[in-house]
Amino acid sequence: MNRPHSSTKQERSSQQRHSAVILAVGTILPMFLAGACAHRFNFASNPSGADVWLVDTNRPGRVALGKTPIVGSPIPYSQTLLFEIEKSGFLSKQVAIATLPGGNYNIVTNLLPITPEYLSEKSRQQFAGALKRNLEEMKKLQSAVSARIPEILELKDLVASGNKNAVLKQEALMKDAWGGISSFHILMGDFFAAEGNTTEARVRYSVALKLDPKNPEIQKRLQSLPGGTK
Repeated sequence: MNRPHSSTKQERSSQQRHSAVILAVGTILPMFLAGACAHRFNFASNPSGADVWLVDTNRPGRVALGKTPIVGSPIPYSQTLLFEIEKSGFLSKQVAIATLPGGNYNIVTNLLPITPEYLSEKSRQQFAGALKRNLEEMKKLQSAVSARIPEILELKDLVASGNKNAVLKQEALMKDAWGGISSFHILMGDFFAAEGNTTEARVRYSVALKLDPKNPEIQKRLQSLPGGTK
């Protein structure tokens, strides 16, 4: 009756040893594979003291690896790695490396100083870009103004006709688009001056003068009003 008990005890002991072996292999093997697949990188730069960053291409962010020279930096395996090398006063540089598991790599980088010529060229390019954008905006503005020229011509005809209701109606339609243009306020000043409304004419001419302070015609109109420019 005791033999079966002894056999069961031996089987249990054997199973425990087997489980221990599996556990040990399961723990050591990934560590071995991780060590075997890791890359080792040596970084050098001219001049030295540059910051080296490992860029994560899968999500925003990067990891600092240190300053050059760097010897034997272990990096987990990946097929393609992207590094950024930066130093104050020098142009930053990106280095992409296609890798193999467990490879050793030496990266040597010559950094170019940021010279006055480079800054001048960069400024020139920025100025050229700004000029292009400004020209595009001017073309859009010219198109918008050209499309609205019939409105100001109609207002001019209405002012000449003296039709007060029609003038005020046209003014209401135009004031949002033309409120920042002096010729609009000059026309309305002319209208109120012809009506004998000196106070309103002076207000309109004054607005026009603020928008176009070097226009002598506006000054003449203000001076021609009773009481002058006061």
